Formats: sequence, C-alpha cells, structure tokens
Amino acid sequence: MAAARKRTLSDIEDVRDRKAKVIKDSGEKRHIAALILARGGSKGIPLKNIKVLAGVPLIGWVLRAAVDSKQFDSVWVSTDHDDIEKVAKTWGAQVHRRSPEVSKDSSSSLDTIQEFARLNPEVDVICHIQATSPCLHPFHLKEALEMITKQGFTSVFSVVRRHHFRWQEVKKGGTGQPCVMFRTSHLLSVNWRGSNKLNVQVCQEVKKGGTGQPCVMFRTSHLLSVNWRGSNKLNVQVCQEVKKGGTGQPCVMFRTSHLLSVNWRGSNKLNVQVCQEVKKGGTGQPCVMFRTSHLLSVNWRGSNKLNVQVCQEVKKGGTGQPCVMFRTSHLLSVNWRGSNKLNVQVCQEVKKGGTGQPCVMFRTSHLLSVNWRGSNKLNVQVWQEVKKGGTGQPCVMFRTSHLLSVNWRGSNKLNVQVCQEVKKGGTGQPFVMFRTSHLLSVNWRGSNKLNVQVCQEI
Repeated sequence: MAAARKRTLSDIEDVRDRKAKVIKDSGEKRHIAALILARGGSKGIPLKNIKVLAGVPLIGWVLRAAVDSKQFDSVWVSTDHDDIEKVAKTWGAQVHRRSPEVSKDSSSSLDTIQEFARLNPEVDVICHIQATSPCLHPFHLKEALEMITKQGFTSVFSVVRRHHFRWQEVKKGGTGQPCVMFRTSHLLSVNWRGSNKLNVQVCQEVKKGGTGQPCVMFRTSHLLSVNWRGSNKLNVQVCQEVKKGGTGQPCVMFRTSHLLSVNWRGSNKLNVQVCQEVKKGGTGQPCVMFRTSHLLSVNWRGSNKLNVQVCQEVKKGGTGQPCVMFRTSHLLSVNWRGSNKLNVQVCQEVKKGGTGQPCVMFRTSHLLSVNWRGSNKLNVQVWQEVKKGGTGQPCVMFRTSHLLSVNWRGSNKLNVQVCQEVKKGGTGQPFVMFRTSHLLSVNWRGSNKLNVQVCQEI
C-alpha cells in the first residue's frame, strides 16, 4: 500500500478556498452566537467577572464589544450565579443557566460550550469570548468571524507573543549551573543565587569553545540593553537592531541618572516593552499594546525622547478607543523632554463640567511613592521631606507585594530606594518586599552608581 502523501500548505489553502466558494454560492444563513462563560465560583477573586473596572463590570466590556460589533444573531452569558445573570441582562445578553455538572472547579470551557451547543441546536457558529478581555474591540470579533463566514475556516483562535524573564534558583548543595539559556534575541540572563544576591548579566549565546564576548542582542522591539560593568555601576542602553553585515551601532539614550519605564503586568512578572518608532511622514499609529490592567502606555516617538502617556477613560456608549487604564485622578503624565530633565506632573481629577486644569504638585525634594494596588488602581502619594535635625521617620508604606519607593531628589538625580540602609552593627531588619519571583530592588546610593539588590527570600 502506498504511503499517504503529506498535505502541503497549498493543499490546505485549496480546501479552504473550495469551502469558502460553497458557502458563498449556497447563500446559507447561519446563526452566529457570542458566548461568554462566567462561572460564579472563581476562587482567586470571588465573582471577578462582575468586578467593576473603570466604572464598568468586567464582563460588561466584552458584552459591549460583542453587541457593538453587530456580528451576532444572539449574545449569551453562561453562568450559574444570580448576580452575574442580572449584570448580563443589564448589558443586553441572554442567559444560559449552566448545569452543576459543568460548574465545578474541574470543569473545562469545552464541557460548558458543548452543553450550550446541545441545548441550543439552532446555533451554527459559536464565538467563545473570554470575560477577562476588557480591551477587546468590535473589529477583533469582525475580523475573526469573517475568516469563518467568508474564507471557509472551520475554527479561529487568537494568540499573543509574550516576552518572559527566565531564571532559576540554585538550591543549597546544588551545582550552580549558569543560566546561559538565552538566545541573542532575549533580554536578560538573570540567575537567582539565593539569599540576598541577584546576578544580572547580558551574555551572547556562548558557542562551543567560544570566549563568550558580549554582543548587541536586542531587536528594535526590545527596550533595554542592561550591561553590568562591575562594582555598583549599571549602564543602561537601548540598542538598535543589528542588520546582517551591519556594524551594530548602539543608540545610547539613557544615562545612569535617567528614568526607567517599568511596566508591572501582574502575577509576579515584569515586562518592559517599547513600541516601534514612528518614522517621518508616517501616520504615527499608536502602539496600544497594554491591557487595562497594565501600568503605562509607553510610546517610543524617536531620537532621545520617551513619551509616557495615560489613555483617556472610555465613557459608556463610547467606541472603546485605545486603552482605558486610568481615571483622571490616577497616576502620572511622565514626559521625557530630552537632555537631563524629567517633568513629573499629576493632574487633578476633572470634575463634571470642569476645565480639567493640570496641577503640578511635586517639587524635586518630594518623595514619589508609586504603589500598584492591583484591580486597575494606582495609588499616588507624596510624603513630606525630612528637614535637617528632624527625626526622619522613614516612609514605611509598602507591603511585601508592592513595587518601588521612588524618590526624586532634584536636578539630574533619581533616587530609587527600597527599604532603609542597614548600618554597621545594626540588626538590619530588612523590608522583605520581594518574593523570589520578583525582579529588582533598585537602590540609588548617589553620583552615577546604581546598586542592584534583591531582598532576602520570603
């Protein structure tokens, strides 16, 4: 018997095109339903699906996108909870009361969708929408559905590229294998040695028998080339992509006294990204790559400028333009103006009918305590300066899950401190803020030196 011929990409495309032609010629009208699964028994955040996010229940964001897309014959929420049912109906959805058999912690989405399909046989196409996707836009749904209704695909799903930090802890008695596990396109080779030490290196992919010379390994979509030069100095650079045969000239934008844009993504991960540069004459499409739970919308405009902006809130009935992260009373409009100047402002909340005048309320001697509390809220506080001769009560305001106490001291210095310095002979009670999965305790000691430490493991 002859072996079956392996299908090529061309074969698959031919089958898809034939299916699309059959659908078009038949003029078949299929019932397309949007289905959002929203169980009431979530353990991490109870009833998370109806928690209010920027003034709207979490599930309301995706229901709004589904209704506004005008692509569905019906919009459904599958739930086992009365409160979720009420919210779903308020936002224009029909409710499928799922059975206890598919409402367990061990129940899969597939089981729940199959139950819905069995009890609603008139539905031909099901669009499963995650309730936890508040940045979903109607055009996302339209583009995906057209691949099924017009191009002949039988199923479509979304994917996302993620950039993760990778490190492992070397246990006592272990061999301490070095973390040379990054390819040249990766960011950091971070090796957690235990206790209070963090070893940060940027290595080229070590070839067999090679000397391990450093290399320019960042693409244009990466943010930082962090190169540990020795002692307590940290050199921060942003490198351009090295093309084949090119010389790989780095673009040094950030001095050691300049600011870092660090984006906290939650779940103990720190992701740093910069959107692509908008070229001259280009349309300057914004790089809206942050979800509503993210911290900053960072848009790289070119040359030596880093533009950090906060997206406006999407009002009810609005089209859901860019990322709805902050209310007007939230965080910072931090704008890197060039040279050695950093302009830090906090806008006051714009009241209804007000003109929304910004207020510059931070002096260079003030302490900027930027605290990520979760649930899309950012708490911004200013602590008074400790005068000479004062008692100097420390600003112990961070819990173990918090991030950075950033203190701007003036002129061209950025003072970043996490917990007070342990004096000689002192007991050195540390503020144990960082778990082993957290990244950096960055302590600025003065001049142009950056001391990178990590508090002891919890």
